[in-house]
Amino acid sequence: MSIKKIKITETELSSKRVKQIKNIVKKIAANNSIHPTRVPSNFGENKIIFCVTDSSRITNYTQFNNESNINERFKTKNKLFTASYYEIWEKVTGTKQDYNLNRIYFHIYLSDSDKEYILLHTDPLDNDETHGMYKRSPHLHIKHSIDNIIPHAHFALNVNDYDIALSTIEEINKCFQNHIEMIAHQILFIRK
Repeated sequence: MSIKKIKITETELSSKRVKQIKNIVKKIAANNSIHPTRVPSNFGENKIIFCVTDSSRITNYTQFNNESNINERFKTKNKLFTASYYEIWEKVTGTKQDYNLNRIYFHIYLSDSDKEYILLHTDPLDNDETHGMYKRSPHLHIKHSIDNIIPHAHFALNVNDYDIALSTIEEINKCFQNHIEMIAHQILFIRK
């Protein structure tokens, strides 16, 4: 499973991505007017970050100082859970407008304790030789577990169709929308 690069221009990201993200998470969002937002990156022009919030304002901009610590939440249709969704795009070296998808992270949290419950990730640029083949594909992490093995496992969802899943932005959107719908049905018990 080789590294796949989903490449888009900044113009396309600016004009289309917010609407695409809204479609991806609308199945579970309690608020019909959720706000996918492009946030100022503390990494300069080398990265573009999008996240989803319930309101039109980000709660804390310092969360964007660390790529793995973005915690902007939105309410789900199941009051027992909240969620977060964010993406990071990296500028392609030597280009003026091109960006590659670095990651899409979707998390479900237990509302009462604010603990991670289940995570849906894709890290298409990850070159980890040990877990990379699973991390590059859209994969699940089961965080609510009594052992120390399951929370660190990468359960790849598109191993057999990885080349298709990460071939275009439209395909990865479709995968994430389908996987979030599965989580909506199987974990959040959202049927409509």
